Amino acid sequence: MIDRWHVFQFMTRNPYCAHPETTLRELTTHLVERRATAAPVVNQEGEIVGLVALSDVAVDAVVQPPEGKGRLVRDVMQRRVFAIDQAATVIKAIEELKKHRVHRLVVTDHDRVVGVVSCLDLLDAVLEKIGFPPVA
Repeated sequence: MIDRWHVFQFMTRNPYCAHPETTLRELTTHLVERRATAAPVVNQEGEIVGLVALSDVAVDAVVQPPEGKGRLVRDVMQRRVFAIDQAATVIKAIEELKKHRVHRLVVTDHDRVVGVVSCLDLLDAVLEKIGFPPVA
């Protein structure tokens, strides 16, 4: 059963994508408004160049001196991004999350960002499919 489920069924669609030149303040505002914890980072051509999480911003705020208020996404983003095609199975996504020890994968269609899938997205989906009531 689970081997027939695909990433596109459970991903967060149309995620906010930051640009390397986005300020950390702007990034944080967008993520909080969307109740998201991370964003893919794309260049002018729409190619994935990084991933930035609220935890990256928090760490930066602790280690940067106060005059660093104008910092940009490119200053804190993770440059190693793990992506998966939207047609991949949920099993493959779980294997990739486990293999790379990450909490989320950028979901692509022909190398363009179409979503993000996290460990919690997959856990919620599996629980829903097997009949667990949703947590309020």
